Amino acid sequence: MASIVQSSEPIFLSVVNLVEIYSKYLLRSESEAEKIKRILLSRCRIIEVNQDIALQASALKAKHTMAIADAMILATARSQGVSLLTYDSDFQGLKGVRVLKRR
Repeated sequence: MASIVQSSEPIFLSVVNLVEIYSKYLLRSESEAEKIKRILLSRCRIIEVNQDIALQASALKAKHTMAIADAMILATARSQGVSLLTYDSDFQGLKGVRVLKRR
C-alpha cells in the first residue's frame, strides 16, 4: 500500500474512509492523527457522499448485506470508475474490489 501512496497515481478517498482512518489514529495519538490527516488531505481527493452514492450504497447493502460504511465506500469507488483497494476481507469476491494481503 505504501508504494501506492508514494506513487503519482491519483488516490480517491471516500469521506467515510477519512472518518474511519482519522478516528483510528486519534485513539492512538493526537499528534499521529494530525500527521495522517495532513498526508491524506494533501495526497487524496476526498469524495463526498451525494444522493447518487447514497442510493447505490443502499442497493449494495441490500444485495450483499454489507455494513453501511462498507456499502458507501464501495459505492464511492464505483462512482469514480475506480477499483477499491482494501485490506478488508469482507469485500472479497465483489466486482471492482482488490483485497490486498497484509505483509
